[in-house]
Amino acid sequence: MDDVMKKKTVALIIIIFAALLIAAAVFGVVGYWLPYQKAISTFASEKSITLYQQEDGSVLIQWPEGSNADQYLLEILIPSQNAAPQVEYSTYITGKTSHIIEQLAGNSQRTIRIQTVAQYSFPFGKAPRVRLGENAIEITDTFCAPEIRNIQWIPNPDTDQVSITLDVNADCVTRLYNAASKTLIDTFTGGASTLSFGDGQDFPIPSYGEEYTFAFDVYRQTQQYTYYGLMSESVTLVREDLLGTVLNLAGTGAKNNQYTFTWNETKGDYYLFQYRQNEDQQWETLLQVPADGTRSYTTESLEPYSYRQYRVIAQKLEETEDQEPIAQSEIFPVQTGSALIYSTVWPIQSLTVYSDPQKSETIGTAKEGTAFCVLDEENGLFYVRYQDTFGYIDSNYCLINLSEFLGSLCLYDITNSYESVFKIHEYDIPDVTGEVITGYENIRLSTNNYLVPLLYPTALKLEQAALSAGEQGYSLKIYDAFRPQAATYGLYDQAYDFSQEEIPEEELPEDYTPPETEPDDPEATLPPYTYELYMTDNGRYALNYFLAKGRSRHNQGVAMDMTLVKNGKDLPMQTDIHDLSWYSETKENNTNANTLAKIMKAAGFAGLVSEWWHFQDDENVNALDVPALWNGVSPQCWMADENGWRYRRANGKYYSDCTATIDGKEYRFDANGYVIN
Repeated sequence: MDDVMKKKTVALIIIIFAALLIAAAVFGVVGYWLPYQKAISTFASEKSITLYQQEDGSVLIQWPEGSNADQYLLEILIPSQNAAPQVEYSTYITGKTSHIIEQLAGNSQRTIRIQTVAQYSFPFGKAPRVRLGENAIEITDTFCAPEIRNIQWIPNPDTDQVSITLDVNADCVTRLYNAASKTLIDTFTGGASTLSFGDGQDFPIPSYGEEYTFAFDVYRQTQQYTYYGLMSESVTLVREDLLGTVLNLAGTGAKNNQYTFTWNETKGDYYLFQYRQNEDQQWETLLQVPADGTRSYTTESLEPYSYRQYRVIAQKLEETEDQEPIAQSEIFPVQTGSALIYSTVWPIQSLTVYSDPQKSETIGTAKEGTAFCVLDEENGLFYVRYQDTFGYIDSNYCLINLSEFLGSLCLYDITNSYESVFKIHEYDIPDVTGEVITGYENIRLSTNNYLVPLLYPTALKLEQAALSAGEQGYSLKIYDAFRPQAATYGLYDQAYDFSQEEIPEEELPEDYTPPETEPDDPEATLPPYTYELYMTDNGRYALNYFLAKGRSRHNQGVAMDMTLVKNGKDLPMQTDIHDLSWYSETKENNTNANTLAKIMKAAGFAGLVSEWWHFQDDENVNALDVPALWNGVSPQCWMADENGWRYRRANGKYYSDCTATIDGKEYRFDANGYVIN
C-alpha cells in the first residue's frame, strides 16, 4: 500500500511539476515571447528621406512611415577615426514621421539613422519596453543645404521671352513657382531656363498695371534622400521688364501723300513722334503717346514733292528738360510724290459727268473752266463733287493746278498775274509790261502762290522732266502755262500796235546800223526803224513767231514758258524770259538754254525756234484734239481735305466763321472754314 501510495504520490508530483513546467512554458510564450515577437517593426524597401531647410537654419527631416512602429529613433552620428561613430543627437519621435533639428550643416560628414520602434509589455511588468526595428534608414553625406544665388531676368524684346539664370550647384534641380498661387510653373537643371510671353505662350504679356510674381526653390536628389533649400525671395515681373530699348519706326504711304507710321513697344513711360524738314531744323513733336497708347500716327496729305524726316523717341516721366531718351528710332526720311487727290482741275471743254467710272449713267455736264476738287481717279476719270452729288469726268480734258499737283518739284512765278515781263528786248510794251494780263486776274492767290493750270496728261510728262532736272541738280521754274485765248488775242493786238511804231532816234539800240539807200536813186530816203523791225531782225521773223495771232498751244493748256534754276537762282540765258525778239531764238542758246532744251525734249516736249523758254506737248494735243479755252480760270469751288469741306472763293480765300449761300443753298462754316453739318 505504502509502495502504491508512494508511486501515486511520485506520479502526482511529476504530473504537477510537468503541469507547472507546461504552465511556465505557456506563460513564457504568451507573456514574454509573443509580446516581444509582436513588437517587430520595420521600414519598407523604399527608405529615402526628405530634408527641408528652414529659415532659422534648422532642418525638417521627413521619413516614410514604418510598419508596426509606435515611435522612431532619430540619431545624428558623427564619424570617429578610432571608434564607432559618435552620437551627436538622439531622440524618440512619437506620433509623426518628421522632426526638426537645429542644424545639419558643415563640411564634415554626418550620418542620419532612423529606426522604427515598437513597444511591448511583459505580464506584471512595471513599464513598457521598446524593440528597435532592424531595417533602419541610414544615410551618410555632408548634407549641405542647396541654395539659389544671383537670380537674373534677361528679357529679349525680339522674342517676348525672358531668360532666367541663377547660380546653383550642378547636381541641383530648380523649380519656378507662381508666387501668388504657389503653383509650379517649370522645373529645370543647370541654372538656366526661359519663359515665353504672348498668345499661346507660357503667359500672356502683362497689361500695364498688371504684374507677375515668381519664386524659386531648389533641391538636391540622391537615391537615399532629397534635400530642399529655402524658397527664394519673390521676383516681380511687369510689362516693362519684357521690353527692350531698340525702337523701330516703320512707315507706309498712300496715293494722296498720307503716311501711316507705327513703332514697336519699348521701355519708357511715353513716346514722342516728331518731324523736321531738314537737318538744320529743330525736331517738332506731332504726337505724345502714353506707354499703353496706340503706337501709330497718320499724317494729313503732305505737300507734293516735299522732304521730311520723322523719328520717335521713348522717354521716362522725369522733371529734367534735357533728359536723354530711353530709346530712339533711326530717322525715317519721306520724299513725297505728286498729289492728285485734293488738287484743283478745270475742264478745258464741257464734259459729261458720269455716276460711276464705268460710265453707265449720265448725271450732268461739267462746264468748261469750272473748278473742281479731285477726290480720286479711276479708269482715266476724275471723281469730283458735282453740285450736291458726286460723279466722274474725263481726266484727259482737264487742266490741273501744277502748284497743288507737283508742289515744290517745280518753281512758279506767273508774272502775268501781277506784273507782266513781256518786252520787245529792252522796250516795254504799253499796257502789257508791268500789268496784269487779261484772264490772269484770279491766278495769284498770295505772294508766291499761284494757280498754274496745265493739261493733266501734259502735267504727267512735265513731272518726268522735272524729276530728270532734279537728278542733274536743277529745278524747272514755270513763268506761264495755260494762257486764256482772250489773253493771247489781247497780247497780240497790243504788241502789234506797238511794233508798228518808229523807235525814237534817242532810243535806237546801240548796235543799230541804218540800211543803205539805193545808189541809183538819189531821192531815196531811209525807211523808219520800227519796233517790229527790231523784234524780227528786219523781217527775218514775224510777230506770230512770238505771240500767236489766233489759237496757241498755251490756250490748249499744253505749253509752258520756263527756265532753269540752280541754288535758288535763275540761270543766265541769252535773254530774259518773255523777250519777244530775235535775240531769244534758240540759235543763240547758251549752255544753260541748251541744257533746258535737252531736258524737255527728252521728256517728249517740242520747242520753238524763236523762244528758248517755250516747250509744248504736241503729242497729246494732237492725239486728244484738245480745244482752246477762251476765258481765264478761277480757284472758286468746293475744296476737301481730311478734315472736311471748305468753299474757296475767287480771291483764293475761304469762307470762315460765317453763313454763306452757295448755289442757292445756305451753309455754315466754322472758324477754320469747314462746313458745320
